[in-house]
Amino acid sequence: MEIRVERLTEDNFNSHSLDNFIRHQVVKECWRNVDGDWILLPISFVEEWIAEEEPFDVQLEYVL
Repeated sequence: MEIRVERLTEDNFNSHSLDNFIRHQVVKECWRNVDGDWILLPISFVEEWIAEEEPFDVQLEYVL
């Protein structure tokens, strides 16, 4: 397998590049700022990302 790293540009990445990407993330701990100190807390949730629900075009303009 060959891994190639490229800088993202408008020519190689667009608002449809992640159309088939499935993000399923199980989170069991989260860093939270409590009174100025970062503390790792036992916070659990499952995050599902669906491209149709995200304002991806706006985010993409910020990145590129």
